[in-house]
Amino acid sequence: MATNIVSMPVNEKLDGINYDLWSLKVQFLINNIDMAEFLTASMFAPAEREEHGNDVIASEQYQEKLKAYQTWFKRDQFARYTLLSCMHDDLLGEFEDCPTAKDMWNHLKILFGQTSAPRLCTLRLK
Repeated sequence: MATNIVSMPVNEKLDGINYDLWSLKVQFLINNIDMAEFLTASMFAPAEREEHGNDVIASEQYQEKLKAYQTWFKRDQFARYTLLSCMHDDLLGEFEDCPTAKDMWNHLKILFGQTSAPRLCTLRLK
């Protein structure tokens, strides 16, 4: 991961009205730091015990799955923080509790990605 978020700022922070352009810029940024998959996929922590006859093999498989999940989780958190850093401060509280970058991205799309009558009125007033 050679690219640093600081070297690729999104000039406009999400304010709730500029979602369409903002989402394109953020997708470009996330893609550029090789984290696009975090906007479309989730991973869950492995179950500690699965039904296997051999506990040693099960334990080794669990450790491998756990390590993969921990790596994924760390990168997903970076993607989440990247999204949060591209929002105005007054929106942070609504999205900081989203457990994954994908959940946050979907929540953003639901709130701001739909063209609704109130949103069109707000745009017309601006």
